[in-house]
Amino acid sequence: MDNKSDKIEEKEQFVKELMEELQSCYGSEEFGLDYALSIAKFARNSEYTFSLVTSLLSVLTDNKHRTFASKFHKLMQEQFDGLQSNST
Repeated sequence: MDNKSDKIEEKEQFVKELMEELQSCYGSEEFGLDYALSIAKFARNSEYTFSLVTSLLSVLTDNKHRTFASKFHKLMQEQFDGLQSNST
């Protein structure tokens, strides 16, 4: 039971840290993250356009966007790899 509780606490802490990092990246304005997600979603079907959007968001956030995106991608890959190793 403690192990399950510890995992839940770890996930809650991870989400809290992730949200704090997102806020620091896109500012404390209510809509900063929404705007960033919206423009990224709009550009997702074109690799070139997505690259331009990533560059723009990185410039606007003093490169925090690119750093966060890279860290987030790495974390998601680790989660995916962990799921695959657990299923075999």
